[in-house]
Amino acid sequence: MGKISLLEERLMLFPVSTRLLEEKGSASLSISGLDLATLADQYGTPLYLYDASTLDFALDEYRTALQRYYPGESGLTYAGKAFLCLAMAQWVERKGLWVDCTGVGEIAIAVAAGIPYQRILVHGVNKSQADLNAARTFAGTIVVDNLVELGSIEKSYAVHGRNRVEGFPNLWLRLRPGVAVDTHAHIQTGQ
Repeated sequence: MGKISLLEERLMLFPVSTRLLEEKGSASLSISGLDLATLADQYGTPLYLYDASTLDFALDEYRTALQRYYPGESGLTYAGKAFLCLAMAQWVERKGLWVDCTGVGEIAIAVAAGIPYQRILVHGVNKSQADLNAARTFAGTIVVDNLVELGSIEKSYAVHGRNRVEGFPNLWLRLRPGVAVDTHAHIQTGQ
């Protein structure tokens, strides 16, 4: 295989469906057959596009790697905090992924998309009581960050009882390993 051009190298940074369209001495880019200049004119900029072909390609790569290198049971989780809207949550549902929600808003989007409670994981620091109540009601798994949060979950069950879906969610405990990392205090976690 020969050396790739600078243009080909840069195009590798774009979604997998990106194409260079050349016509009468001018060139433009398209993603999934949609001309980017036309989209920018129609919707303005900045314009954020999520390409389903690229999402599918990345998911296939992860699944293939897991099957090849990990002999045990596994699953993949989409992190809602990366970007979660109804369309993205519907993609997560179609692909059979778990969704990691950080609070009541993301939980509501996951529920609206039809993601079953077994595949809704609630994870995040400083969850509000509203977040915990939504997790208790709609999530199959809650990641507990500290003893105060565990107490809040216990209190929520004492007041509201079991959730309306399955009873009790799985609780995963996030443990602090007691290993100090020598870094700036503003970006330290787990200390």
